[in-house]
Amino acid sequence: MQKTFTVDFLTKKHKVNEGEVSQFYVKGNHDAIIPPPEFDKVQAELARRKSIGRGYSGGSIFASRLVCGDCGGYYGQKVWHSNDPYRKVIWRCNRKYGKGEKGGTPTLTEEVIKALFLKAYNLLMADRESIAEDCQVLSDMSGDTTAFDKKIAAAQKEIADVVARNSAFIHSQKASGYNLAEFEKTTSAYDERYLKAKARLEKLQAERQERLARKQAVERFIEDLLKQPLVLEQWDDQLWNLLVQKMVVSGDGTVVFEFKGENRITVKMD
Repeated sequence: MQKTFTVDFLTKKHKVNEGEVSQFYVKGNHDAIIPPPEFDKVQAELARRKSIGRGYSGGSIFASRLVCGDCGGYYGQKVWHSNDPYRKVIWRCNRKYGKGEKGGTPTLTEEVIKALFLKAYNLLMADRESIAEDCQVLSDMSGDTTAFDKKIAAAQKEIADVVARNSAFIHSQKASGYNLAEFEKTTSAYDERYLKAKARLEKLQAERQERLARKQAVERFIEDLLKQPLVLEQWDDQLWNLLVQKMVVSGDGTVVFEFKGENRITVKMD
């Protein structure tokens, strides 16, 4: 409230509030257009796509979720026999034939991926209560930002101190007359201290925010986990998107599912 205010009640002139009058932030005043839990999930998915560090391909629900355990590259969708009756869609490591070397991880069909997910899902749900409890412990740990808060306060205090000292020095120089060499040396030293403290502060704030985002992600996973059926017999697109962070495929046929609550389930290909 009061992002703008009336300067003159006679002319009705308004201006942007730049601290001249008090501002108030009101929460829960009206219903959100997008429900907060849904908004948080979308933000988490956007963050996941950004963390991939390359152009995101959303043409398939498997895109950017299948990872080669040998080289760390992503699996891509390929089509075999595209123009004849033997047409087949498969997934393989995008680097499988790079640099003249054949990779060791297996080629997968969508049917195999779905079957592996069902196996991993049912193993996850078999220990659901225990996993939810472990996730809650992780959430509580991630939400404790006491140590970061102390370091952030110290960095902010150092920045304020440097600014105050620099300002006092400049005023003293004005009063006593400038010694150019001393002025440049001292102000450069203050600038360096300021920039270092500012970089440290920004890093601490980012790490603190990352911990809180991790807490939110784990809590969302707990909530979603407890809502799902204990046994899944048929493939479900929504559950794959909701729960799976990535699926790591190794050359020996071992597949590790990394679920969004930082839980891992290992299964073997038949």
